[in-house]
Amino acid sequence: MEKRIENLEKFHKPKIQLTSCNLKNTKSIQPHNDWINSISCFPSGNIISVSNDKSINIYDSNLNILQSIKNAHDDSIIYVEIKDENNFITCSKDKN
Repeated sequence: MEKRIENLEKFHKPKIQLTSCNLKNTKSIQPHNDWINSISCFPSGNIISVSNDKSINIYDSNLNILQSIKNAHDDSIIYVEIKDENNFITCSKDKN
């Protein structure tokens, strides 16, 4: 399994989906301390991002609120996918 993850990392290209995001107030937000690997949007327009800093950040663009889940994984988070307004999936180099 570890070998397969290493092979996938060589081909990993961050996924960015910003088609329905409201980005009007995001220019002053400093959400992560390291590279952002994946960004996606909830149906409501809220933005979620994951990073090498092991955190998950959810930004509510209507209320201008940033919620952060620090140390959500034990290693870099490389991908996030939205399932619906209340659910998302992340994957990390920690194999979870």
